[in-house]
Amino acid sequence: MSWVRGSAWAKAGISEPTARKYVWLDKLPKLDRRLRKQAAPETYLNKRLNVMKFTIQTSLMLFVGMMASSSVWSQVGDTEYSAPAWQPQVVIVQFDADGYIVDGVAKTGVQAFDRLAIQYSVWQIQRAYPFLDHVQPNSNTYRNLAALRRTYYVRYQSTTEPQHVATGLQQVEEVVYAEPVALNRLFDSDLKRHVDPDDPRFSDQKYLQHMRLPEAWDEVKGMDGSPRVVIAIVDGGGDWQHEDLLGNVWTNAGDSVANGLDDDNNGFIDDVHGVNFGNEDPANNDPTGDTHGTSSAGVASAVTDNGIGVAGAAWNAELMHVNVACPGGSLICYGYEGILYAAANGADIINTSWGGPVTRSTPLRHQSQVLELVTDMGALVVASSGNHGRLADSLAFYPAYSSARSVCWSNRG
Repeated sequence: MSWVRGSAWAKAGISEPTARKYVWLDKLPKLDRRLRKQAAPETYLNKRLNVMKFTIQTSLMLFVGMMASSSVWSQVGDTEYSAPAWQPQVVIVQFDADGYIVDGVAKTGVQAFDRLAIQYSVWQIQRAYPFLDHVQPNSNTYRNLAALRRTYYVRYQSTTEPQHVATGLQQVEEVVYAEPVALNRLFDSDLKRHVDPDDPRFSDQKYLQHMRLPEAWDEVKGMDGSPRVVIAIVDGGGDWQHEDLLGNVWTNAGDSVANGLDDDNNGFIDDVHGVNFGNEDPANNDPTGDTHGTSSAGVASAVTDNGIGVAGAAWNAELMHVNVACPGGSLICYGYEGILYAAANGADIINTSWGGPVTRSTPLRHQSQVLELVTDMGALVVASSGNHGRLADSLAFYPAYSSARSVCWSNRG
């Protein structure tokens, strides 16, 4: 670990003894490298340095695994994670740069692809990330940004398994990759009970002590710096108007009033406090959702030191709420759309308390590509490795893989 005068550590005001306590931060090469070579205005640099200091507390995100040890949460059975699960009758396909596919059609004009489309009864070819048209590329993001703009959901009616459809479409010369779409599960979405906090509960939050967060707060809080650190809760939505969350809610400066317009031209109407992919209604982006997202947001950054409810681990960072649930259910269908939205709209840390297994012998290029792009955009993805409490040597667990920071569970009381 390096601590020298003029380094990001020194500029952030962190002493050498303190820096050495957090030697694991040197394992965040892209974040540290970006800070060392940052040549932006002083205000922007200060925020990024505060993000780096704040990363000392990314242990706060241990809640995505820690929940398994709490009496409030039920454990998820091992059987649910023994093999990959795929969304039915849909695959994701990336085309090469030479062609142009009209959004929403059932044919591409590529003869080999269209013959297979007829065989599988394809009824819609839909762009996966149309909002990326509103994101300006730079030298770090150009390649993956351009590639994901050419990525489509291919929806079909036949009963053929998605992995077999993907294998067939992958043979088409103009296809870069074709992959099944992973089905992701919220961790601890089966709540035994949920109690909205109505009195100070800090003494009950033993995990804060286990993670030594009170000591971290002596060094930095989420409210330090201007603007504040933004944590995106990419989850099943949540009660962002909760009395212990509202004070920390993120507000989109470019679209701060619900008026039926996309005021900031980012591809979303009225995404005032976040976005809602789960309702499949582009005109309604109220991210309100289930109790899992509310709890995740509360553990991350409930309003702290206000005499109400619980203490948030981040001590008053801003919360961007991103609803990525499947319509009408507790599963996750739009996780990677939500991750990209968060990065494109300024989130510093992106929390994902969900995931799904993929065999290591056939890793998914699409998911890794999204995570790589988001990292290059400057965000830190923190993902749960699951609550099943066992090693899965033959499985990769997305998004707790690739360039994301993976957090494991604990049964420490």
